[in-house]
Amino acid sequence: MLRQVTPSVVSLSIKRRATPDEVLLSGAPDTEDSQVQVAASGVILDGERGLIVTCAHQITDADAIKVTLSDGRELTAEQLARDIETDVAVLKVAADNLVSIRFADSSKVHVGDFVVSVGNPFGIGQSISFGVVSALRRSNMPIEGYDNLIQTDASMNPGDSGGALVNLNGELVGLDTAIVGLTGSNVGIGFAMPGNMVRLIAGELIAHGEVRRGHLGVALRDLDSEIASVARAGASAKWCAHHHGQRRLAGGPCRHRGGGCHNDSRSRKRRHNARGAH
Repeated sequence: MLRQVTPSVVSLSIKRRATPDEVLLSGAPDTEDSQVQVAASGVILDGERGLIVTCAHQITDADAIKVTLSDGRELTAEQLARDIETDVAVLKVAADNLVSIRFADSSKVHVGDFVVSVGNPFGIGQSISFGVVSALRRSNMPIEGYDNLIQTDASMNPGDSGGALVNLNGELVGLDTAIVGLTGSNVGIGFAMPGNMVRLIAGELIAHGEVRRGHLGVALRDLDSEIASVARAGASAKWCAHHHGQRRLAGGPCRHRGGGCHNDSRSRKRRHNARGAH
């Protein structure tokens, strides 16, 4: 199984501008040219087109991205597109004989399923770890904007972000994305973006260069007596319709009278007809 999976997982070396904390830790003087090399991982999404999916947070502000394949080839990658909200990014390389990853249906993953994580921990090269799915649909995590993560105890460390979480059939069930721990390294709590979402977001990025989301426009105003009156009237109509089986007609709310529910406009029409008959 692993012989089929490992050619589909790549190691990334990313050169970017150093953050103030990274400069402080390195002890080097802080200049505009201060740069760092960070390690990450990626998964070959489409071998024919040279498309690789990885984590967006790893390539933000990257000046150069080097891709190392499992067979030792080194390639230069360009950023095709990324989506910060879901932490998914797509890279493109020019190479032959790339092996695409196979996807599982991540909606069918269960707690307790055995999984294998393939990545590039600490930049030492491709490594394998083994574990189980610890939990599903993890939300309210302080690490991602998307709340539907797969939790696993398969070892994940810095550099594994963007790596593959696969089932025992060698199919991708998730994209390694984050860990939780006081030390910044593995404590048996790692998280992966579900493969179905990875494929969906990557498809949007490839097709449109961005994720096209729906938007809801909302106008806010203070609650005044007029709005409160309308709200009470609407609530009264719904209460009457629910309890008396009446359909609200145009003209205003229905009112409860003597055990019945009458619409004002209908009552006025009956009174008008009665006067006309006389």
